[in-house]
Amino acid sequence: MTARRSLKASPPDHLRAKCARMLPRLQLIPEFEPWLDVALEHYLSTNAQNRPTTQAALTLWHCFALGAPLCVLLDMLGNANRHRDAANTEPEALVQTFIDGVLILEAQGRLSPGEILRLEDLFGGTYQGFAKLLGTVERILSALQATYPGLYVLPFDAHLLRYELFEEMIGGEKAHMEILVTMTDSSKALFNKSQRPGGMVMECLATYLERLTYYHENFVVQLMDTHSKPHLPEDWNAMFLLKNKVLRATAMGALRSYCIHYLTTTEFLEDRLSFEANSSISAVHVKILQDHLSEPLHRVFDHQRWLKDILELTSPVEHEIFDSICLALHKTSEIAEEINEMGLQMRSMRSARYLERRITSWDSLGLDADNLGSLLLDDLLLTDASSGILHHAVFLFDSILLCCQNVGGSSDGKFYSTNYPIANWEFGPAMSGLLSMDILFSVPVRLLRSLCRVSKGTFEINWEEHGTMRTHAFTALFDTQCDQWCSSLQALMPIAPTNPRVEIAFPVESFDNTDPLHWENELGGRRKAYPKPWSLIGRKGPRSVSSSVIRQEHYDHGLPSSPNMLPSFFYGGIGDVMSRSSSPSHLSIRPARSISSEKGPNPESVSNLPSNPLEGPVDLTGKVFREGKYPCAHGGFADVWKGTWRDDVGHRKVAIKVLRSRTDDPITEIKMHKRLRRELSVWQRLNHENVLALHGVVTDFGHYPGFVCPWLENGTISRYLEKRGDVLSLVDRLQVLSEVAAGLSYLHISGVVHGDLTGANILITDNGSACLCDFGLSSIAAEFQGTSYITSTLGGNVRWAAPELYHGIEEGSVSTVNTHSDVYSYGSVTLEVLSGHVPFSYLLRDAQVVMEVFKGVKPRRPATPYVTNQLWDFINQCWKDDPKARPDAEELVTSMHGFLKGNRRNTS
Repeated sequence: MTARRSLKASPPDHLRAKCARMLPRLQLIPEFEPWLDVALEHYLSTNAQNRPTTQAALTLWHCFALGAPLCVLLDMLGNANRHRDAANTEPEALVQTFIDGVLILEAQGRLSPGEILRLEDLFGGTYQGFAKLLGTVERILSALQATYPGLYVLPFDAHLLRYELFEEMIGGEKAHMEILVTMTDSSKALFNKSQRPGGMVMECLATYLERLTYYHENFVVQLMDTHSKPHLPEDWNAMFLLKNKVLRATAMGALRSYCIHYLTTTEFLEDRLSFEANSSISAVHVKILQDHLSEPLHRVFDHQRWLKDILELTSPVEHEIFDSICLALHKTSEIAEEINEMGLQMRSMRSARYLERRITSWDSLGLDADNLGSLLLDDLLLTDASSGILHHAVFLFDSILLCCQNVGGSSDGKFYSTNYPIANWEFGPAMSGLLSMDILFSVPVRLLRSLCRVSKGTFEINWEEHGTMRTHAFTALFDTQCDQWCSSLQALMPIAPTNPRVEIAFPVESFDNTDPLHWENELGGRRKAYPKPWSLIGRKGPRSVSSSVIRQEHYDHGLPSSPNMLPSFFYGGIGDVMSRSSSPSHLSIRPARSISSEKGPNPESVSNLPSNPLEGPVDLTGKVFREGKYPCAHGGFADVWKGTWRDDVGHRKVAIKVLRSRTDDPITEIKMHKRLRRELSVWQRLNHENVLALHGVVTDFGHYPGFVCPWLENGTISRYLEKRGDVLSLVDRLQVLSEVAAGLSYLHISGVVHGDLTGANILITDNGSACLCDFGLSSIAAEFQGTSYITSTLGGNVRWAAPELYHGIEEGSVSTVNTHSDVYSYGSVTLEVLSGHVPFSYLLRDAQVVMEVFKGVKPRRPATPYVTNQLWDFINQCWKDDPKARPDAEELVTSMHGFLKGNRRNTS
């Protein structure tokens, strides 16, 4: 019997790159793919640190070490060697069957010759031996590709999905570049006003951002060039600038430095904001940087996920293109892994000393800051609802878990807005506190015994202390928060001994009367492997090889978009909709309870939210089905999906807008549901041809109810002007503006303030009529995110918004939208519709627009015959500095009807 040793955890780069090319190929073979799931599960259950760059190699080793998957490949090629000892299903015996079969196929000339394999090549755990096995599998895949009909199975609409992914990536890159440029402008502005040495932080930040901007500019040029030439082979090495080594090295170096200085920059911005208070534009620059500080780092992971999606839709038959995508993914995964490691190291170095100062009983407990290890997670969790304390600060290190509360049960007086999962380079909400803390209890990691997920939001840890089992329950406010905690804790749990061998029983009769040299079985045009018992087990899986958990696929799409895309209701533009999940899977832990020494909180007592938070709008849950893997558009606080509403009448295309969760404050959470219910009730009662109708709501699209509305293929007026601007006459444009005015007047008469009137929030119906959407939701976003109107809409809608909304910041007050600000926005929309360009189109940066607004400057008159003297005077009436001097919505309708009537008469 060969001594069995696993592959070492750090294979060399050439071997990792080779595995990165092979694994995606095998994943596209239906007969083989289920075995990869089994192997990946075993790998994840036995490796606490999941390193993406080594995951492919170790997953393949675990898969091949089962033996049966190799036999599956051999059977697909035409099994040249029966398994003689049907009673022996040990992995070593199956691998030997594979080796013998390879030799026979080579002798038949059906497989190109190669290095002779031995059992120790796989089970000896050496890199050289494993490389020999990989070479053999590559030869088999080449032979299969040449002889096996439909070896690789892709979705039937792979080309269409691929096209959509390119469109989304291009939109996302453009949006990201806007973010980078805006951040660069803000960091330079703060540097110019900062005193050294603090100003050095902004100088370094501006330098990193400029280098990253240049990299992304080149990337998007290559991306668009490739997308516009589908007839030419794709050069992914050029696209991801792998050939431009100097530029890529500079950009990747900037990313590493950015990550290292991330927490220093965060502290500087927090100090600067407290110093600036509400002193005009400097506070705006600080908030811009705070809102987007993580974006450059997150973008690397967005690229990684996008490449994985592209790879799943690319045929390996085009091997040069497929291999170049694999290489791009491998290189992107390397830098993503470096960022995670550096971020975790920097966070851990700061956290230990920081807690040493905050925790009053640090010395008495004998804690050593140098021996705590990495800070895996810090968060605010509910621990005991009956105590009256809302949150406890929980810190999870490599060596210990600490559960703390502020001295005297006091609160820091503010809530922390956290997006989950928390990135490795970020502090969580527990580290954001300022007050001194007491430790309620601590659990050394070595004493942890098991983890039990009681419900979606509640989990228990069980540990052994002085021979007694103890249990404590924690309750999270969000499912994604609980997912991250369970994933982090599970990696620290003791690993039960597992054997990757799959027990199978061979039906001996299935091998009778067959010629091992001429065996082949065709069925339905696709060669079928002989019915081996491992095929069934490989597809079904009799049991999990993980000791305590069942892993499930998890994809949580939806990102905050660029500032230029806030917050378009339905068709504001295609942006980056790839999920930000630190791991492709999450844990769904068995709901079994261990022996408990103390009672955890009742999760039902955490929130009194009703199970059905909506009353009034029609509940369409279960009747609306999404189309595609990703949202078709998104804004700063919501995603929009294209779907189909199926009922007795038939199938109707609809759009579903889903708000994303942004608060961990249960009080705000309750208020949010109430506010949504109230706004939706108002929306449901509206009935006007120029106001978007609400069909109903769904509760199975996200944390908050989704709004179901008609799908309008023409999209927004901005998009409509881009597509048909050259054929739209002045009368056509005035007709649209007249309809916008009619819809706005109806809203105001109904007591509704739109609050976010832009070209992105005016839809065009199939018959060319205007339809208002997104009314009232900007104020919800502001309340949802805990900001004023200015900070919630600063990014993209500054070009349309009334100046008094911005002056409130300078005066230290919070401005609110009203009918007067709607009229100002209508004037900006009029300028956009008549000229085909957004207001201040000659200013590239939104920050420049803000500066002009603060100075009282209005947009220039465009050089277009459609903006007549009369219409320019009308626009300026809407832009009066005194809000009360502006016309009301009814007067807008009257004026537009007059302009429309006069121009129709002139053209008739």
